[in-house]
Order: sequence, then C-alpha cells, then structure tokens
Amino acid sequence: MLFVYAALAEWQIARARLLRTRLGLWLLLIGAGFVALAAHPAGPCPRAVATHAAMLGAVLAVAFTLGSDLDRAALELVFAHPTSPAAVLWGRWLAATALAAAAGCAAAWVGPRPARLAEIASAGLIAAGATAGCATAAAVLGGNALTAVLFLYIGVAGGGSPSVWERLAPGGVARQAVTALGMVLPAPWRYGGLETGDPGAWRHALAWTVLGVPLAVFGLSVRRWARRR
Repeated sequence: MLFVYAALAEWQIARARLLRTRLGLWLLLIGAGFVALAAHPAGPCPRAVATHAAMLGAVLAVAFTLGSDLDRAALELVFAHPTSPAAVLWGRWLAATALAAAAGCAAAWVGPRPARLAEIASAGLIAAGATAGCATAAAVLGGNALTAVLFLYIGVAGGGSPSVWERLAPGGVARQAVTALGMVLPAPWRYGGLETGDPGAWRHALAWTVLGVPLAVFGLSVRRWARRR
C-alpha cells in the first residue's frame, strides 16, 4: 500500500504544474486544435485525431513534470526517502497518462457516432499510456532534449510509416537507423489499429506501457551508480 500511496502522491506535482505553468494552456491548445480538426468535414477521422492528441499530450505532460534539469536532479533525493524511484516514476506516468487521455477524449466526442465513442476514447487512452512510458524513459535518460525530439517525431513524422521516411534517408546505416527507430518508437501510424483490435498495435502499446517506466528506473539507477564512481 505504501507504493500505491507514494505513486498517487505524485499527482500533486502534476496538478501544480497543470495550474501554475504553461502545461494547462498547451494541453488546452492541443485538445482544441484537434477537436477543430475532427469537427471539420474534410478533416481526419476522429480515431486518428484522438490518438494523435493523446500522444502529444502525453509527451508534454512528462516534459513539464519530469523532464527539466531540476526535476531530474530531484529524483536523486528519492533514494534517501522511504519511497522508491519506481513509485515516483509510476506516479508521474499515471498523472501524464490521465492528462493526455483527457486531451484525446475531448477529440473523441466530436464527429463519430455514439456507438464508437468508447472504442475511440479507449484507443486514445492506450496510446497515451504507451507514449507516456516512452517519454518517461526519454526524460530520465536525456531530459527535455529527448522529449522534444519525441514530440517532434510524433507531431511531424509519426503520421507516416517508416517505409515512407526511409526512402528520404540516405542509404546504409542512416536508412537502417530510421527504419529501426520508426518501428520501435510510439507513433500515430502504428497505433491506428488500436480501435480495431490490431494485435501488433496492442502488443507495441502494451510493451511501452509496461516497460517504459522500468527502463527509466534502470537508467536512473545506472546514472546514480556512475556518479558515485
């Protein structure tokens, strides 16, 4: 129970950042922008809008609650308290997922038939959880520099499959790297099948949801060990 209480306590940090920083404004702008896209007759389908909004919101929420230099430095203090890095990071992940899912679900209410709302909203929630897991690992390992790269990837390049982008990359190692990153990182094109129950999309999303935070905990432990050396 101590682990659960410690994880839920991290919501207070997310709440403070939501109300006292630009996080709330950015989430509102993302939600409103994608709602406008979903409402437009020539806009993308509501499923794509909800998924994309949730994924971008997840990266932003992690960046504002975990990615700064001060937040990363404060994680070192966790080792001196009864709580654990896992509890803190799972708490931040849960808060980021909740905030991002709210942005994605707002878009899900515009356009689709009522019978599909639950499916679209659940796809946005799963995509938010997976992206928050990846962003948590990126924030711990590389700070907001890596989260910014992830945000740009999802926002700009994530709509197209790796086969599209690898044709633009030079040959050899660069093309292989582009293909590998496109297959590993969360992206709207990959999570497009969540609503329809695509096994590959669900496996990829659940893998990042389950493994993202443990990867961040491992990276934090390695960083602390290296500083002691």
